Amino acid sequence: MAEIKKHLEKAYPLFREWVTKAMARHPEFNFHIKEVTEIKNSLEHAIRTATFTINKEERAINKQNPGYNYGFFCGFIEGNLNVTWYHEYIYKQKNNFKTLIALDVLDNYLKIDDLLKIRLASSYIDYYNKEVNIEDIDCRITRKVTDNLGLQDIKKLENPILIAIENIKIDIITKIYDDEVPEFLSSATEYFSEEEVDELLKLL
Repeated sequence: MAEIKKHLEKAYPLFREWVTKAMARHPEFNFHIKEVTEIKNSLEHAIRTATFTINKEERAINKQNPGYNYGFFCGFIEGNLNVTWYHEYIYKQKNNFKTLIALDVLDNYLKIDDLLKIRLASSYIDYYNKEVNIEDIDCRITRKVTDNLGLQDIKKLENPILIAIENIKIDIITKIYDDEVPEFLSSATEYFSEEEVDELLKLL
C-alpha cells in the first residue's frame, strides 16, 4: 500500500539513532547490515501490528481518551523495534547464539546419520557407567519442557545425545527471553505526527 510505503523511509533515521546508541554500548560488535530492506520490513511490521492492536474492539474505551492512540502507537513502535533490532543485530553476534547455531548444525547432522547416533549413544552409556560407581544406574537424560519455545517435540527423542543437545538449546533460548533489552530509541514522536498516526489507523 502506497499509504504505508511513504512512512517506511523513516526506518533509516530510526535505525541510525538505534545503531548510534547500540555502538556506544557494544563497540565490540559490527553493525554493517547486508540487506537494508530488512530495516524497512521491521518498521512496516511494527506499524501494522500497532495499528491492528489499537483497532481491536477491546481497546474501544481507551481509544476514546484523547492522545491514547498516538501515545500507544509511538510507544509500540519504540518497543517493537528495540526488541527486534536487539535480537537481530546484537544478540546474534553473541556467543550464546553462535553456540545455538553450532548445536543446530550438529543436531541436523545427527538426525540424518543413524549409525553415528547409535555409536554416540553407546559411547555415552559406556563412559557414563565408568564414571559413576553405582550398579545398574539409569543413564537416561531428563528431557526439559519446551513449552512454546519453537523447538521440536523432544518427547519423540530417545537418544541421550540428541536430548542433551536439545536441553542445551532450551537453556540458551530461555536466556534470550530473560535478556533485558536496552532502550536505544528515545521517542518515535520525532518521526510520526498525530495526523500521520490517525491516517494510518484509518487505512490499515
